[in-house]
Amino acid sequence: MDWRKIVDTFKLSYDLNLLKNENIIDKIYFRKRVIDSNSYGWEANCYLSSSLGVRFPSKMIHSNSHGMGSDYIKNRAISKSISEAIERWAYFETKNKKCEDYIISPNTSGFSAFPRKLKKQARDTSIYEAYERWCLFELNKNRLSLEYKIDQGEFIYFHFNNELKIFFAIIEQNLDLDRSAYGFAAARSLKDCLFKARVEKNRNIFNLNYFKKNNLKIENLDRNERRLIYFSTNEGNNYFKSLLNLKNKVRTPKMLYSKEVEGKWSKYSAVWRTVFDIDPIIHDNKLQVFYF
Repeated sequence: MDWRKIVDTFKLSYDLNLLKNENIIDKIYFRKRVIDSNSYGWEANCYLSSSLGVRFPSKMIHSNSHGMGSDYIKNRAISKSISEAIERWAYFETKNKKCEDYIISPNTSGFSAFPRKLKKQARDTSIYEAYERWCLFELNKNRLSLEYKIDQGEFIYFHFNNELKIFFAIIEQNLDLDRSAYGFAAARSLKDCLFKARVEKNRNIFNLNYFKKNNLKIENLDRNERRLIYFSTNEGNNYFKSLLNLKNKVRTPKMLYSKEVEGKWSKYSAVWRTVFDIDPIIHDNKLQVFYF
């Protein structure tokens, strides 16, 4: 990877020379990929320096990069991948704290990182990320209120939380007679929400096709990958539909906290975390938990 060429060509929100010279980032790969419906954009994968010691379980079908970003504009995809990698760095450095919120949400849910000058965006996006995770918890408890529509072959389930002013959506797409793919997201506008959900859905379509093409065995996958495969099946799709609730009133979660997470990364990025009150049982190893 020619770092000088990247920096000279793209005006990024992050200082790549600084991140490379201070041994924060090792490498970034990027390529063209379908990201929204059938529209092509860019997908970037960011790998942190091994000197940081940030390790996560290896994946069979998901990316093993520390951060991934997708956008129509290449430099935004790269910046998003850096942000996600820094989120994981911050989580990895703080996850061993004996705090209630890490019991309730023992992963990177609710984390958001942006360049330091964009602290407000980090805070807002952190709330969207935490609300997305809370909605999935509510879905698994048959308590998530959703509206429903069909648009160009996609099944779209969504709602608007008027108190928080946030949209949440799940997009379902049938790939063939016996496979389905999903994407989900939360955002301030329905347009942004559906874009993010489609990016997620298209990543999952790629992963499902990779699993099928390479004849992988589900028992060799990790928990999240097994859930991806399970919900793509007819049995999993039927179970997903049994969770849908198209009647109840939209509830608002209790926010435990929303604050900046400070550490070594603060020189480069503002990292924020929001945690809503959810039952940690959603993080057990059951296969029938939509989705992660």
